[in-house]
Amino acid sequence: MPPNPPAEIRLAYSRAAGLVAIAHGEQFRWANTALEQAGFTKRDDGSYSTPGPDVRAAAAKLLPLAQRHHATVGVSPRPFLGDIADRITAQLPGTWTAQVEIYAHPVWQGDLLPWLWDRGELVRTVEDQRVPYAATLTSDTGVELLLAERGEDPQRGYLIGALTSPRSSTTATTTPTRRPASCFPPSRTWRPRPSRMRSCPPTTGPCTNGVWTP
Repeated sequence: MPPNPPAEIRLAYSRAAGLVAIAHGEQFRWANTALEQAGFTKRDDGSYSTPGPDVRAAAAKLLPLAQRHHATVGVSPRPFLGDIADRITAQLPGTWTAQVEIYAHPVWQGDLLPWLWDRGELVRTVEDQRVPYAATLTSDTGVELLLAERGEDPQRGYLIGALTSPRSSTTATTTPTRRPASCFPPSRTWRPRPSRMRSCPPTTGPCTNGVWTP
């Protein structure tokens, strides 16, 4: 597998925010500089959004600036992950919130590993592939899930798995000792429509990593 470029910009379209950009790579600050010079606005989650409704003009302005700062630009074939996370939380029982997390430097995604339950595809993806961003889904009961894209092909769906909760209560180097009793509130079970479930590995409980296709 060829090495990743030192600085990358991933563009994705969001219905709510327009063109969203994610800067990542070992020299992600080069990509940040290109986005700021192109007039992109930094958002609370660390992503950038286009300064106006004309996404084509924004992308055209960004490309030469990215090249000047040695950053490659790629366009995601998927909608912005934050939009997908919002759609999922709207279908889950109870009250849920979604938040995009950006792992701009490649080593940062490794901080997720102590908090992921089950040795399934989601863990293998975090271990072996570049995951520049993901989304956390948090319920009002404290249950926390991680949502990530499953490869580059949008037809492959999304990976979703349980996190220990709350992550903020201890350091990432501490081995979790308590498994959450359920990934969802015990009074209801979330069962997505068959057309939305690509596959799910065999499991003896609700906390095994699943694959969700919008």
